[in-house]
Amino acid sequence: MRTDRETPEARALAALKSRITRYFNDCRGEDTPATPAGLALALGMRTEALTAIPPTDARAPAIGRALQRIEAEAMERALNGKNGAKGLEMVLQQTARAQNDADELSALTDQELDDRLSEVARAIEGMIACGPAQEAPGAPEETR
Repeated sequence: MRTDRETPEARALAALKSRITRYFNDCRGEDTPATPAGLALALGMRTEALTAIPPTDARAPAIGRALQRIEAEAMERALNGKNGAKGLEMVLQQTARAQNDADELSALTDQELDDRLSEVARAIEGMIACGPAQEAPGAPEETR
């Protein structure tokens, strides 16, 4: 129930949660997987902005839960798909690789970590913008 005392911030947070719920419902209705890029589009944001929201931002818990849900659904698809054993193998490899990467990343300064995350975000956005059949503009010759 809305009251006249509800703050603009509270209304904005409620609208954000509503858009997140609508996004997941649309994905389920269209039988398409939810993705961070799709969530960002549904929220009118860039993927980079979505993943760069600081923990102190009032939107962080809702967006964090949505991103965790996307990750959990992707993991479930990988494990329960028709190639379940292959999916499990891939998940285990990614987990081991992530642990090794985490060990490496823990030695970085905050600035070095921010720089690496910005690089990854730009690369992902470039891949999304180009689509699967095209090459990223400015891609090094050895990847073409």
